[in-house]
Amino acid sequence: VRYLSGNVTDGHVNIFMEDAGHCTFQTILEKKEEFDLESIKRRIIWTGYSLLKALEAMCSFRISHGDIKPANILIDRNGDVRLCDFGLAREIPADQNFICDIYFTPFYASPEVILKRTRYMNSDIWSLASSLYPLYHNYELIYGSCKKFYQLESCHRCRQEIPIRYEDKHLETYFCRSIVRDHSERAEHIALLKLPLFTENSELVPGNSQSKSPFARN
Repeated sequence: VRYLSGNVTDGHVNIFMEDAGHCTFQTILEKKEEFDLESIKRRIIWTGYSLLKALEAMCSFRISHGDIKPANILIDRNGDVRLCDFGLAREIPADQNFICDIYFTPFYASPEVILKRTRYMNSDIWSLASSLYPLYHNYELIYGSCKKFYQLESCHRCRQEIPIRYEDKHLETYFCRSIVRDHSERAEHIALLKLPLFTENSELVPGNSQSKSPFARN
């Protein structure tokens, strides 16, 4: 989201950004529209690729977002996807490789954040995948019965099975590489961008002259 201008008035800092808030990914999920598999795949490819490229840019500065969730994924009037709310973003020093993290959105935070209050560079990968997951399954990742935080912690402590089953093998591979409890075995953004889900569907990713956003209004 582009910065336009800013000023200080009566001791308050005012920052003006471009309007990129036609709706959020949360809005899409709440509509509970019935999409066929191809439509779901197009939306996951478009959104996933856009945000993996955003993470790629952030990782070059060792910046972790820390709060990726459907409500922080904006979809503008052209159907382009933007990542917003960097209030919990932090730099993760290369020599340390992690930071302590006590502020997070429980139902999209990675296991290491929930159980150990520790954030790594690829903790955002879990959050992104868990945000996209309900588009296909119509329910959140593993938390349908977890209404309280202690129940959520218990799900991770007992390593409750995460159902990742797709009719499309490329979608399944993406989620299986992203939704991994052990952060050391979880894929990084570079490896995910090279998956067939994106490389074999280049006509569906942003930036291609032939691609059109599945969220664009006709």
